[in-house]
Parts: sequence; C-alpha cells; structure tokens
Amino acid sequence: MNEWDLQSALTDQWLKKPPVIASFGRLSLVGWEIMFPSWDINYKTTRWNEPSIDFVLVTENCDFILVELKNIIPDRSRLVSAYCQVSHRADQFVRTYTKPRILKAYDQCMAGACGRFATDSLPSNRAELLDMLPVSISPHSIYRVLAAVSFPKHSQNLVDDFNQRSHL
Repeated sequence: MNEWDLQSALTDQWLKKPPVIASFGRLSLVGWEIMFPSWDINYKTTRWNEPSIDFVLVTENCDFILVELKNIIPDRSRLVSAYCQVSHRADQFVRTYTKPRILKAYDQCMAGACGRFATDSLPSNRAELLDMLPVSISPHSIYRVLAAVSFPKHSQNLVDDFNQRSHL
C-alpha cells in the first residue's frame, strides 16, 4: 500500500468513525491535504503547488492535531526531514489560520476534494464544527504528529524526543 492509498483508507475510516486518542478524547476530521497559505486542497488534477499537511483533526477542547503521514521512513535523515516538514506545516497553519479559511478547507474536503467523499452526516458535523472552532488560535493549541508504518531502526531516541516536543 502506498502513501496515497493509506491516506485514502484513513480518510474513509475516520469519516465513518472519528478517531479517539486517550489523552484527547474524540477527534473530528477537519480536512486532508490542506495547502498553506491558500488553504486550498492539494490534488493532482487541480492544484498542488504549495506545501500541504496530510490531515487536520480537532479535539473537543479545540486543540488541533496536524498529521503528516509517511509509509516507510527508511533512515534517520529522512526521519529528521519528515519532522521538519510537519513542523513547517504547523507553523504555516498557525500563521495563516482563520475560521473562514478552515471552514473553506473543510467544505472542499467534504465535497470530495482529492477524490475522497464525506458521509451523509455532513450537515450535523459542519454545524458542530462551526460551533467549536475558535476565531483565533495560539501555537499552544497545536500538536504535530508524524505517523508512519515503519520508522528506521535505531531511531527510537529521535522519535521519543519529537513526541515529547509534539506540542508546538
């Protein structure tokens, strides 16, 4: 399974059943492949000329979790590069966030951006999201996540260090 297939499978799964992380509770999927600074959606047949983050999720407490997904990270240099990538996207997210922009990205994703389609429960999800999204955010409400099927051997110290610093 390649990275795009993995992203698509996770999108389908998370749209049907929102993920739960013990320390955060139930998460809501806001969007995928959101590009910064435009907040358009990265897709091969429309636009792909800006850096994007694979997934944006929001907690019930309005903390945002930005997920960069990799299939296999083969070595330490690519691991560091991936951490830099998700950190850059998180910085761009904070610098360019507005409630209208994130709702624009949400609407594009739920309408089928990237060829992934939302469930029939979109209207109630949007209303819930509209109520919970903050007007502005601080970097303290952002968490960076690097997810991979496989990390390089002998890199646990780097992974642990990043996990301790996942809060922007």
